[in-house]
Amino acid sequence: MQTNKAHELYKSAFIHKDSNWMDHTIGHDEMRVKLSDGVLIFVFDGSGGDIKEWINNLKIKKVDDIHRGFKDSADKFTKMICDYIKTCDVKKIQIITYSRGVFILLALDELLCKFPSLYIDVVTFAAPKVGKLLYSYVYKCSGVNIKNIVLRGDVVHLLPPRALGYRENLPGETIYYGSRLNWIWPRVSKHVEYFTENNIITKGGK
Repeated sequence: MQTNKAHELYKSAFIHKDSNWMDHTIGHDEMRVKLSDGVLIFVFDGSGGDIKEWINNLKIKKVDDIHRGFKDSADKFTKMICDYIKTCDVKKIQIITYSRGVFILLALDELLCKFPSLYIDVVTFAAPKVGKLLYSYVYKCSGVNIKNIVLRGDVVHLLPPRALGYRENLPGETIYYGSRLNWIWPRVSKHVEYFTENNIITKGGK
């Protein structure tokens, strides 16, 4: 999936809130879904103003070497995604995430086990670390393509810190935008620039 296409799909689902998306909210987590040209598209948002969401973000103690709070969120949606795949009888899905929405990647191992011939196309924006993804050995030999989009200087991309045991980066290809000098001063302000008007991703600048 092209970065610009994923960028536009996220904005359609969560910024413009176009009516052609199915909306599913479980607790403080949101998923938007639509079927387009035989492909199921799932979009997951980042953190909002819900205090429970931030409490979930801070559950950083690892379970099975992964972020406990993110695993809790992934478990909420795994069955629903499986049901969509069965009902729509698709061979390909696309997953787009922003920030903490990356939690859903922790469901990929189960999706691959249940649908071994499924092609999964993933684009993440501003993803924090989730711990060691146990399915990584599977995705290397399966139909899974992952692109991680990062604005240089986005502090969330560096969290949780290595000092707490979060050394692993997300698998797949990481594409950086912005000046390397931005890493001198990582900051939260960069985290909210991914979908602003005239942002660097839309312009295609590196």
